[in-house]
Amino acid sequence: MATEGEVKAETPANFWGDMPEDEYYASEGVVNTKSYFDTPNGKIFTQSFLPLDQTVKASVYMTHGYGSDTGWLFQKICINFATWGYAVFAADLLGHGRSDGIRCYLGDMEKIAATSLHFFTHVRKSEPYKDLPAFLFGESMGGATTMLMYFQSEPTTWTGLIFSAPLFVMPENMKPSKVDIVKDP
Repeated sequence: MATEGEVKAETPANFWGDMPEDEYYASEGVVNTKSYFDTPNGKIFTQSFLPLDQTVKASVYMTHGYGSDTGWLFQKICINFATWGYAVFAADLLGHGRSDGIRCYLGDMEKIAATSLHFFTHVRKSEPYKDLPAFLFGESMGGATTMLMYFQSEPTTWTGLIFSAPLFVMPENMKPSKVDIVKDP
């Protein structure tokens, strides 16, 4: 039986194996960039996925669900859109992934949406994307966040919305319990 150290040594650093990261993205037909973006509410981690050998026909701005991030599972969706000719931009929500904030604490959803929207509109208004069709994409709780971003935007900013299993209404039995503050009489 292998020891823990032996198992770790056999496990590749990336889900695709030992191939260097840039080579993996190139094999998928995309170029990936990672960066941090300063917003009025904190620094967020961002990624872009651009088609390697295609003209960009539109841009997609992607928001993940609760407790997730722009890691590998979400990236597979981003990569697919990029291979179809879309420039894709994604950001870890505040409190998620590599962005600032208390882990998985959402608090004010309007603020969470405004933070990602700050990055998305910055890219949306830049060359070469400002004149292309642009879509907001939201997965799970990111669907609710995407809807809030849409309502916070100028009417002509977005061409359309894309949702994957969106969470628009949270069922009562899924809501976190409220903290009751009892004051001494």
